[in-house]
Amino acid sequence: NANSSFPAIQTFGIFAAMLVLVNYCAVMIYFPTVVFMYETCFAKWKFCCGIPGFLSDKLHKGFELVAVSMTDFKQVEGTDTFVYEEPNEAPINKWFRESYASVLITGKVFFIIMFMVIITVFSIQAAKLEPDPDLPQMLPRSNNYQAFRDKKPDLFARGGSVEAVEITFAWGFDSKNPIDRAGTKATDTDNFGNPVWDPNFSLAKASRCIHSICDKAQQKSDKRKTGGPIDFPIKCFILEFKEYVVNRNGTAVWNTMTGPNADRDLYSSIFLEWLDNPRILSEYKEFIYGEDVKGGEAVLRFVTAELKLTVENSIDADEGVALWGVWEDWLKEQYTLAPCLEVATNATSFQESLEFAFVRQVLVEEAMNGIFLSVGLAFVVLTIATFNIIVAFFSTVVIACIVICTMGMIVMLGWKLGVLESIGLVMVPGLSVD
Repeated sequence: NANSSFPAIQTFGIFAAMLVLVNYCAVMIYFPTVVFMYETCFAKWKFCCGIPGFLSDKLHKGFELVAVSMTDFKQVEGTDTFVYEEPNEAPINKWFRESYASVLITGKVFFIIMFMVIITVFSIQAAKLEPDPDLPQMLPRSNNYQAFRDKKPDLFARGGSVEAVEITFAWGFDSKNPIDRAGTKATDTDNFGNPVWDPNFSLAKASRCIHSICDKAQQKSDKRKTGGPIDFPIKCFILEFKEYVVNRNGTAVWNTMTGPNADRDLYSSIFLEWLDNPRILSEYKEFIYGEDVKGGEAVLRFVTAELKLTVENSIDADEGVALWGVWEDWLKEQYTLAPCLEVATNATSFQESLEFAFVRQVLVEEAMNGIFLSVGLAFVVLTIATFNIIVAFFSTVVIACIVICTMGMIVMLGWKLGVLESIGLVMVPGLSVD
């Protein structure tokens, strides 16, 4: 866990490692001190910690019995010989030593085969472990908010459900380095860094390219998981703005005010006139971002467009990562074609819904790597602690079997690998060592 790329899991791993060290020091230093103090100062007391006298006597007799059972050697009268006298033994101890052990030794071949079958079954199940497509459920199923969250994806038909994967295109950022994260910390969720603007961005020059990308992006494609402009239309203000300009002023004016040799003044006047419509401003104000940098004069920084796909956030992690690659390749291809080839600015796609696919993929990889690393370290520690590589080897095999059974049980219970399960799995080898 301390090697995780997720800050929360990483800090938990560091804390757990320090806790093990502190616990070891406490057991090796303070616990023997407590035992020593008890034996030298308080063992003869008959009345301690509020325990009644008769109960205290019984406890002390019990301690004396343990002490005698460990050192009860008697000297044979008239000789120098010492013999060990068998103390009164608890029935459960006798059963384990005589009945239980003899059964295991006699039927060892059967038990070995039986456990090999069990481990094989659990290994097959463990191999089926897959990442959880859903975010961690923070509320019980009976909670009203959780019940609504489970039902709301089925209440929206047109344009995909509210759980559909959504892609955001942005123009105006530096496509290679959109955010400068210098001086930020991974654990500071309030400081994401500073945006890096594209110095060549001009909405007038980029409008033809933006219109082309928006129109092509919403066309039906099984590869890109798009449903077509009727059921899954893109939210792109340039499409409606061009329609407004062409219907009002004609195609020639649109060609004059856009493209490499755009008339930026003409574009600005018509664009502001179009935005003066209350419906237009209300519908598209979230897709146009400006910044006050000249004392009251707003400078256009970037514009966006959003498109919902036909797949939902619960898409398989590998499929989600592959889909992200498909869109990245498609977007790069558009800038090798006209009219995007004519402009010096590129679009940056933010596929927020698909980011969780990367998170799930990394969770599985880190969980597996953490388990192998933990088991390997357990072998090293056990070898050092026992000075017996054979004992350490068989102990490590047992630890590995426990891990396999735990992973197999997760699958058998119908669970999948989420954030909490990943943390728990890496803790299993440590607990198994004990």
